[in-house]
Amino acid sequence: MLLTTAVVLVGLLGLLNLLLVLAVIRRLGEQTKQVNRLLSGPGLEQLLPVGAPLPAFTGESVDGRLITSAESPPQLLALLSTTCEACAAQLPDLRRFVEAETRSPAAAVVVIAGPDNAESQRLVDELRSVATVIREPFDGPIGKVFPAGIYPTFYLVADGTVRAGDISVAKLPRPVPA
Repeated sequence: MLLTTAVVLVGLLGLLNLLLVLAVIRRLGEQTKQVNRLLSGPGLEQLLPVGAPLPAFTGESVDGRLITSAESPPQLLALLSTTCEACAAQLPDLRRFVEAETRSPAAAVVVIAGPDNAESQRLVDELRSVATVIREPFDGPIGKVFPAGIYPTFYLVADGTVRAGDISVAKLPRPVPA
């Protein structure tokens, strides 16, 4: 009787272990799918495609100048958010890219979306010497013109047409396509 009980108990423990292992494998499969979606650039299909016209926009720079895409189309347009860790992480690369690849600070327009707080001021202070900086709320006029509200987003533009776009400034082509 004792031997039968022990065999049944070991069998039940083995079955429980098998069920737990299967649950862990299923969960790992779900996590793998989530990681693959993140690594493949979620939302990249929502960026403006190469060859698309840059949407018309108007904004006021932090220096008080009126910036319009029709009068002075940017060579680089960066859309950043004050609540985006990836935006802050790419700030040094963005600064280096702007300094190396654009004609002048007027050729690079950086739109900082989000609340007016210490982080937005830090972004402005970091970028205003190398680019034209526009600060607006998340539902601001420029943010409404661009699809999906993906942050960060970087567009290279020539003659009012998107030449390249990505969520990583490091993936933008160099030299800048004409």
